[in-house]
Amino acid sequence: DGVSRLNGQVVLKGKTNADRDFSIDLNGDISTLIPSEYQQFFGSKTAIKANGQRSPTGAIVLSDLDLKTGALSLQGALSLDAKSWPKRIAVSGEIGLPGDAPIILPFSNATTSVSGATLNIAYDANVSDDLNAQINVANFASSLLAVKDIRLHANGALADTLESVKKVQADITFASAGLDFTD
Repeated sequence: DGVSRLNGQVVLKGKTNADRDFSIDLNGDISTLIPSEYQQFFGSKTAIKANGQRSPTGAIVLSDLDLKTGALSLQGALSLDAKSWPKRIAVSGEIGLPGDAPIILPFSNATTSVSGATLNIAYDANVSDDLNAQINVANFASSLLAVKDIRLHANGALADTLESVKKVQADITFASAGLDFTD
């Protein structure tokens, strides 16, 4: 229809044997490109901003991420070593709309919805091995079950003690309330 749906730029800089920088700054109304079931999730404005770098060894630093849709807000930073082992994770996000209306998530054949969710993950190998993660979901519903409240919390450590030995240890707490199976 000749209407611009996504505007902005993706910039890649660098040489084969040196660090490669990248930046993404895109935004627009992609609603006409999305199936109608997901319109509420994406809304009339989707925007992504990200900056990062990939080293010749394969290490990746995503120094800044900001993704927003009609119902999603995700911010953070991530650093992976050359073997894709996390060096830093700082991610927070939220899914929700005013009034806690159910939001159909853009996967699973439009059969999964939530009225809200939050995500927080924190880890920085330069500070300590401590890993903290929290995921909270309100009013999860799918074709198989409905759950009023889901809480998953993990407190532990990521250890990179030897070149070939990587270890994840965590105390994981899972709690749910209002479980209703549709079968």
